[in-house]
Amino acid sequence: MFRTLSFALLVTASPLALMSSPALAQEETITRQAADAFGEQMGVDRVGLYNEAQVRGFDLQQSAAYRIDDHYFVRATGLSESIMGGLSVKVGASAAGLSLPSPSGVVVYRLREPGTTNGIKVNAGFRDFATVHTEAETTLVSGDGRLAVVATVIAEPFNNSSSGQSGAVYDAGAVIAWRPDSRSQVRLFGAYQKRDFDGYYIVIPSGDREPPPLPRTTTFAPDWSRAAYRDTNAGVLYDGDFGDWRVGASLTYSAFGGERTDVAVLLTDGDGNAMRTTYYCPPQESHATAAEVKLTRRIVTGAFRHDVGIALRARSSGTDLAQPVGIDGGSFNIRERPADGPAPVLPDTVPTGHDSVEQTMLSLTYNLAWADRLDLRLGAHQSRYDKTTRQPGTVLAQQRSQDNWLYNASAVVRASQRLRLFASYVTGLEESGVAPASAVNRGEVLPPVESKQWEAGASYDLRPGLTLIAAWFDITKPVAGLRSDGRYDLVGDVRHSGYEVSLSGQVTPATNVVLGAVLLRPRLSGQPVASGQSLDIPPGVSYTNTTVNVEHQFNNGWSVDGQLLFEGRRRMTPVSRTEVPGVTFLTLGARYDFRIADRPVTGRFQVVNALDQKGYYATPSSALVPIWSRTWRLAFNTAF
Repeated sequence: MFRTLSFALLVTASPLALMSSPALAQEETITRQAADAFGEQMGVDRVGLYNEAQVRGFDLQQSAAYRIDDHYFVRATGLSESIMGGLSVKVGASAAGLSLPSPSGVVVYRLREPGTTNGIKVNAGFRDFATVHTEAETTLVSGDGRLAVVATVIAEPFNNSSSGQSGAVYDAGAVIAWRPDSRSQVRLFGAYQKRDFDGYYIVIPSGDREPPPLPRTTTFAPDWSRAAYRDTNAGVLYDGDFGDWRVGASLTYSAFGGERTDVAVLLTDGDGNAMRTTYYCPPQESHATAAEVKLTRRIVTGAFRHDVGIALRARSSGTDLAQPVGIDGGSFNIRERPADGPAPVLPDTVPTGHDSVEQTMLSLTYNLAWADRLDLRLGAHQSRYDKTTRQPGTVLAQQRSQDNWLYNASAVVRASQRLRLFASYVTGLEESGVAPASAVNRGEVLPPVESKQWEAGASYDLRPGLTLIAAWFDITKPVAGLRSDGRYDLVGDVRHSGYEVSLSGQVTPATNVVLGAVLLRPRLSGQPVASGQSLDIPPGVSYTNTTVNVEHQFNNGWSVDGQLLFEGRRRMTPVSRTEVPGVTFLTLGARYDFRIADRPVTGRFQVVNALDQKGYYATPSSALVPIWSRTWRLAFNTAF
């Protein structure tokens, strides 16, 4: 603790603090930034019902539903903090307005934006579990204002987690914004992040009862295990508006490099008795390249505006496959961490394979707007999908090619000055995986599946700056699994239908709220349910989620905020009727704006999991994720 405190004080008092050109230190807060309660992130702050990984109970990674400011993006890893200004989860009417919507929803990343003048921002302090966080952001602007660069360096040399892992994180990135003229903008971005930690561990229930809570901040991975990897993201985005013509183009690259990703699996019963197997995972790489060109022509006839568009998108992605090596770690009770023996002799080589995907998509779109009363959008997308997989230890590659037409249609009707009604239908393509080693068709590539979503809702402005949104949605998609004859294939359907509500905005000039709730009805059907292999309710999906976020600003520079997130009960495994209880997660915070030597400074303090909840989150993979223990955050930022 002493060395982390010393490091933070050293950075705060570094030569950066001697530079001049004062600027405002206060940043937009996440509660004021969020347009609705469906998901918003800025740095470590998050609000909303959904997040970057899961929306409406589904994993978005399978549908590649990610964008960078409405530009097509296929990720091997998410954007790192050094270039990401934030992200928003788009569902409902906000998702329908995207050039390429997707069932379940879309995560839209926002790049960091350069300031309007030269300057440096410094942030230093502690994040969760006394993690030292230091950040320096530099903006350089040309004399005519057309070229601007924002570069950020982040260092967390003593990074700690609730699960007892410790390590280091270093992140550096830059965004270059160039305006060659008043009608167009080019943005280049690049980031490199390196992480090096102790090995991971996960809890898998071995019986019909939930295991007892794990001891806090205690790692159950052996000392010799390691998780070390690097993330890279880079790209160029172009946007041009030439009167009746709009042009967009992008080229992005995303890569994940795993030097080691060891994981210890704790097969644990309801009394806490566990058997540990640690899987040594050798170096593996994954990458994704995405390209997009889109052109839109606007035609105005009286009160009607027509936008006719065409777009071409392409992606190429690849992932190394390797056969993990399991190493027995013996039996113990999770109430006490087991003693580690000597490090095993790890193999020099392991069986490897490769998975690659090539996809092209030609899109035709039409948008009709009528005097701010009607917004109608139609889209047709012809997709060509090719996937090749070679399983570890084999020389034979399996291929699958498929052509699909995907569609989207939406309408937003302004029924009154305050009331808007919306409805939409969208289809998308998602990967269904490869047959596992336990199947008789081991290694066979399954075809991509088509998911569908229907949605209808309304938004109502209770007052300027305060909006209520309510919606109904219904999402269906095929699921893969083992058939009774041992073949891995598409065996049924999963359906998530539900209702969601959001209230966000200013209640008073000094008080902002983000309130939301979702009632979800997840259901499975098909052969696994009929044969008793699975219950009709999928695991790891909450039936009810609610969020309450409130921020109040005082006149003396202080503001206080609170976030109450309740995630409802979840079924523990596909065949167990046991439900992991819901969790009430409370975060309390305060912010204070003050001055030191006539320089603006913002201090931020938070208590995370203030109620000190214990237990687990259930996941769709049947792994149990321990709930974070109570922790705190403290940060100071200023600008020069």
